[in-house]
Amino acid sequence: MPVFNAGKNIAHIIGNTLNIPVIELSHQEGHILSASYKNNVNYNESIVYGHLSGGTLEFVDKNFNIVGKTLDISFGQLIDRTGVALGIQFPAGKEIDKLAIAYNKADKPPIKKITVKETDVNISGIENQINKLIDSKDYSKEAISYFVMKTIADSLKTIIDNLDYKQVLLSGGVSSSQFLRQYFINTNVMFGRADLCSDNAVGLALSEGELPWL
Repeated sequence: MPVFNAGKNIAHIIGNTLNIPVIELSHQEGHILSASYKNNVNYNESIVYGHLSGGTLEFVDKNFNIVGKTLDISFGQLIDRTGVALGIQFPAGKEIDKLAIAYNKADKPPIKKITVKETDVNISGIENQINKLIDSKDYSKEAISYFVMKTIADSLKTIIDNLDYKQVLLSGGVSSSQFLRQYFINTNVMFGRADLCSDNAVGLALSEGELPWL
């Protein structure tokens, strides 16, 4: 992608100018490494990595083969679009998360489940259903936020169950959600530190040029 090539070119210019080595790692590798920081990850056991962000929904294995993904939009896009429809400032993830946690009725969402095809998902249909609930004005912002987050969490669990790995490590902005962390408590799902889930350079710095699982 052009945005990453720009950074790569600048890194090589600096490296050549200062006569220092340039170590290339991908954006996704950086997310995974930062999520593994201070997590009890056993790289000798089977593990799958999930990258959940505003524009990405992918699960990859140790060799970065995609083993699960969205077939249309991401969880992050669904959350942000819901927030905008509710009049919440973009990006809406943190506010939607707070509202969802504040809703304590734990009602069953009055919408169909996200379609999961083995380890792939179709999400865009849920957006239309959520918009209809918002337009009906029958539900509070807290209720709508809960319906979105609960539906996401349920579909995420289905994907993870179908992947059937001993360890699951989630990274990316969406994985900073406290709602999701509560949902998956006492499971095989690990989350990166909340302040390291969004874009950062910690993972790349920790790698020292090598990936610990390869």
